[in-house]
Amino acid sequence: MNVDCNECGTVLTIGAHTRFVTCAKCKQRLQVMRNDSAIYTEVLSQISELRKELGEIDEKIDAAATEKDQVVAPPGESLLRLGVGALLIASDLYWWMTDPTLQSLYVRILLLAAGVWLVISGIWKSIESARARVRAHADKTKSLERQRAELQRAIGDDKEKEA
Repeated sequence: MNVDCNECGTVLTIGAHTRFVTCAKCKQRLQVMRNDSAIYTEVLSQISELRKELGEIDEKIDAAATEKDQVVAPPGESLLRLGVGALLIASDLYWWMTDPTLQSLYVRILLLAAGVWLVISGIWKSIESARARVRAHADKTKSLERQRAELQRAIGDDKEKEA
């Protein structure tokens, strides 16, 4: 079957059950319409598709905003460092007070310094992890906002074409 393009008039060959076709000349997407007496084409509106995609992006932006409000939990390594460091400090202080003759002063100071270093590094890793998550969230939000702006421009362009 042959049908004319609704935009440029090019003759298009379509199958008996074809519902959509793209014109080879003007690249316009067309919907094949059939009634009892005729077969014709209508320009397929992309605005509804773009609006649907825009709604999906808006939902993603809203979901990203609620993620930001959630408390950032420290990762496992940070907790491990904090726990081992606190245990090392507590046990060193305990043995220092209960049996001062058990270890030399240098060993006790070294164990205490190692515990303090583990606690500080655990806190530092927690802070860095939280900062990385905030940066990743901001990057995701910026990307979604860019996609949203592009879709709004495309919807505006399609509206101009229809007018």
